[in-house]
Amino acid sequence: MIGDTVQIDNKELIEWIDGIPFSRPARNLTRDFSDAVLTAEVLKLYYPRHVELHNYVPANGINTKRENWKMLNRKVLAKLDIKLSSDTIHQLANGSQGAVEKLLTKLRVKVLRDGVEMHKPKLKDVESNVEGNEAQTSYIK
Repeated sequence: MIGDTVQIDNKELIEWIDGIPFSRPARNLTRDFSDAVLTAEVLKLYYPRHVELHNYVPANGINTKRENWKMLNRKVLAKLDIKLSSDTIHQLANGSQGAVEKLLTKLRVKVLRDGVEMHKPKLKDVESNVEGNEAQTSYIK
C-alpha cells in the first residue's frame, strides 16, 4: 500500500479534483463518487490502459454501486497496488463521510509518486463534456 510520507491536505485534494474534466457535473464529493464512476474517470486520465469506462454504470442503487466498486477494485486498483476491503467498499458505496476523501488522497499520492501526467482527452470528448456540463461546479464553496 502507499506509505504516509507524502501528505495531501483537503484543499489540495479539492483543487486536484476540480481540475479533472468529468462526464457529469460533480457537486457533492461523497455522493457523486459513491457509484465509482467518477473514480474510474480519474483513474482513466492517469492510467488509461487499466480502465475501461464502459464497465462502470452510473447508479443510485446500493447493489450496483457495490458491484462498480468491486470491479474497480479487482480490475484497476489491484494493478496499482491499492486494495479496498469489503468494509471500505461498503463505506464508499453508502457515501460514508470521509471514505472517498481517504481513497482520493491515496490515489493522488500514487499519481504523484508514479510521476504520471494526466492524459488529455480527445477534442471530441472535451466538446461533448462541455455541452453536457455547461457549468462544471467546483467543490470549493
